[in-house]
Amino acid sequence: MNVSLRGVSRVSCVLLAAGKSSRMSGKNKLLLPFGGQTLVRRTAMEVLNINFEEMIAVTGHEADSISAQLKDLPLKVVLNQEFDAGMHSSIRTGLSHLRKYHDGFFICHSDQPELDSVMLKDMIRVFEEHEGKNIVYLSCQGKTSQPILIPREFAPEILQYPDGDYGCSYLLNKYSQRLAPLEVKEEMYLRDLDTPEDLSIISLAQHG
Repeated sequence: MNVSLRGVSRVSCVLLAAGKSSRMSGKNKLLLPFGGQTLVRRTAMEVLNINFEEMIAVTGHEADSISAQLKDLPLKVVLNQEFDAGMHSSIRTGLSHLRKYHDGFFICHSDQPELDSVMLKDMIRVFEEHEGKNIVYLSCQGKTSQPILIPREFAPEILQYPDGDYGCSYLLNKYSQRLAPLEVKEEMYLRDLDTPEDLSIISLAQHG
């Protein structure tokens, strides 16, 4: 992938780490080991390879344990006390704590083991090619996935949107003329970890 950037856009990031892992048979998926680290720490460190204006990590379920994995990293950890209301409440919590000026912001999920900073840099490149006006997301053979890079102008609408267990895909449906998908060839970039079966598939892919 081409990772060269013009460096003209100011981009912040909200990293979601508040979920209850309800489909993981009692385990908190973000605390599972990946490459000698927990999944949440591995994801945070990979995302921090980008020189963001600001990065907010949102905790909720088992907040103390998640925060302990992030405490020495250059990001701000905030608690979503309403995490039971679903993912969108964590997105709102993260956005409400962004303080520095930015042209756009990422919504990233901590449960994507194959998320990498090269892909994020390519998303920023596409964002800049569209002058920071379009929503950038991943697409592979018609499937869409997180992370998503959203222009700053959409923040007020997100903050007013009702909470539920969903992300910002409603923006893709509503603003079809403001989309800039980044096409990826491999579905690995779209994988997230939800169930024990997902864990087996991802582990097999990583270790052959």
